[in-house]
Amino acid sequence: MRSAEGPRDPNLTAALAAAEAWPLFADTLRFLPPAPENRAPRPLLLAVSGGPDSLALLLLASASRGRLRASGFSIHAATVDHALRPESAAEAAAVARLCENLDVPHATLVWRGAKPIGNLAAAAREARYRLLADHAETLGAPAVLTAHHEDDQIETHHMAMLRRAGDRGLAGMRSARALSPSVLLLRPLLAVAGARLKAAVAAHGLAAADDPSNRDVRFARARLRAALGDSPRERHAVLARIRVHATRRDAEDAELAAWMRDLRRDEGLAVDAAGMVRIASNAFRDRSKSALAESLLGRVLQAAGGSLHPPSRDAVRRLLQRLRGPGFAGGTLIGAVLERGGDGGLTAFREYGRAGLPAVDVSGASAILFDRRLRIVARTSDGFPRESRLAAFGATGRGNAREKVLPVLLGPDGSPRAAHPLLLAKLPAATALLDAREEISFRLGADLPVV
Repeated sequence: MRSAEGPRDPNLTAALAAAEAWPLFADTLRFLPPAPENRAPRPLLLAVSGGPDSLALLLLASASRGRLRASGFSIHAATVDHALRPESAAEAAAVARLCENLDVPHATLVWRGAKPIGNLAAAAREARYRLLADHAETLGAPAVLTAHHEDDQIETHHMAMLRRAGDRGLAGMRSARALSPSVLLLRPLLAVAGARLKAAVAAHGLAAADDPSNRDVRFARARLRAALGDSPRERHAVLARIRVHATRRDAEDAELAAWMRDLRRDEGLAVDAAGMVRIASNAFRDRSKSALAESLLGRVLQAAGGSLHPPSRDAVRRLLQRLRGPGFAGGTLIGAVLERGGDGGLTAFREYGRAGLPAVDVSGASAILFDRRLRIVARTSDGFPRESRLAAFGATGRGNAREKVLPVLLGPDGSPRAAHPLLLAKLPAATALLDAREEISFRLGADLPVV
């Protein structure tokens, strides 16, 4: 229900000025590692869809350009055209024109290929961040900046409440999170009310793009947005709860990071070249560490299984109880297999499954993240050959459970032209070596503090 308390707090509605925005940018940039001395300004990539929030980010960053440059940064912008609405190309072109007027380099990144039928919103979000991260890496940018704001944070908290999440979900979005081993996602406007950003765009006389899906009640977030009240008192109470959950999440993250460091030091946690995670037999025996064990096991399964989202805490808890019990030989969860070895240790790896893993057209690409587990890099400047596909070895009808999920490069006739190093012994001598670099180690420790 909407508030009947009278006029809104002006701190929630007044246009955000550039002078107010600069401290927010400066505070967010502290998450980036220091740059080497005597080098050119590092690019920052602004994600600008053309909606009011991202236009505000562009305007505020442009107005702060002098201070950003003095701090060693330049600004670039990119618009992701998901090619899902007829208007999307024109909206991207409008952002490009505005960037030209502001003298901000701009690129339009198009989501190409077939679109999934189920859970399109999640697939579009993953594709958007992948395109932005890849473009940032091409630019040499250490970060992508988005215009997520306080209202988004409140909605995220309420969505977590609806799914009965713990502290990690109820803490909402992080100010910084890792998109790839070399690119961070930064949210400098997370403490700013959305109305203030819209007012800033209106003050410049700009017309923002309107995405009707933001109001489409077929989506849970849109239904929630329509139902939430706008009482300042209620808003402050929710934000206070978010801070409490964030404090708890950060404390657990620090404890988990320290435990994982100790496990790696003692060779109790390791990732091999095939992307398989090995865990010592005694890692989960200490029941006083059950909460940490659940967090670690969830991360292991998500990373090794190539899953976009972690498993539910309840499912992890049940699996942890089973593996602590007698006779546990193995199990599966969210696309990951967990096996007990002869030495009592555990190995987690990708499950091939009945349907196998989808092949990806990589014609001309210079690099691709395969199944969210392995980054495959082309060995020539021309990229991968035309009409080539990256697929799991199991697509050839060969391999054991662990080999089936390793990548091969297939030619137009479906025969392997290149393969993961661990598969070469099973293929003709002319088969080339794939440059495959596991990213599971990165995903295991993503967003945890360095200890």
